[in-house]
Amino acid sequence: MFEAIVTLCLAGGTPCRDQLLPGYEAATEAACQERLAARPPDREGEPRCAAAGPPLDFEEVAPGVHVHRGAIEEPDAVNGGDVSNLGFVVGDRAVAVVDTGGARWIGEGTWRAIRARTDLPVTHVILTHMHPDHVLGAGVFEAAGAELVGHAALERALADRAGNYLESFGALIGP
Repeated sequence: MFEAIVTLCLAGGTPCRDQLLPGYEAATEAACQERLAARPPDREGEPRCAAAGPPLDFEEVAPGVHVHRGAIEEPDAVNGGDVSNLGFVVGDRAVAVVDTGGARWIGEGTWRAIRARTDLPVTHVILTHMHPDHVLGAGVFEAAGAELVGHAALERALADRAGNYLESFGALIGP
């Protein structure tokens, strides 16, 4: 399996990391490149196709219900912020995700775990509450066109705390 990625760097040039561009997955590199050519992403950086990265580990606990168990510890550089339980439900026509983890890489791993099980669209992401270890992976799904769903005050609560969350999680798990 191949996927589209783009390399992004923090101000000053380092550190850099490859970031998944969801929705361009294909069985071959050529098919991935065809998808990129047909629908170029609207973002900075030069997208390219590469072998798919690793999926996050999910267990099917009931038919169509998949759960990832985060580490029972505080977020740090070793666990990369993977300290929350997450889930997704594969329905007849679509997939719904429940929480997205404490870093983009966790959202990317969740996306890959879903794609390993189904080609159905991910239409909804349910964010259960405002803690950063449950919401910071949501950007992957937003970029894929999923509707983010949460409490009516969630957007405001996250906006009020965004700077603090990014600073504190950056200090705990790294950039």
